[in-house]
Amino acid sequence: MTTAIQNCQLPKLLTRAETAELIGVETQTLAVWLSQGRYGLRCTKVGSRAMYDPRDVSAFLESRKVGTAPVEV
Repeated sequence: MTTAIQNCQLPKLLTRAETAELIGVETQTLAVWLSQGRYGLRCTKVGSRAMYDPRDVSAFLESRKVGTAPVEV
């Protein structure tokens, strides 16, 4: 194993169930989004499992915000 790989700090990937719970949808909804290419929530396929990077989930949620941002005083 090379030094670069040994020193690599990968995020803990979330399961589809964990991701669904975080964003408040059913696991099947995430499966449909993935198969239809909806909403751009990226995942990593590990065998037959879809695993989600918490940073991608956070970016997805941030991109879905609507309305105006609060004004700083």
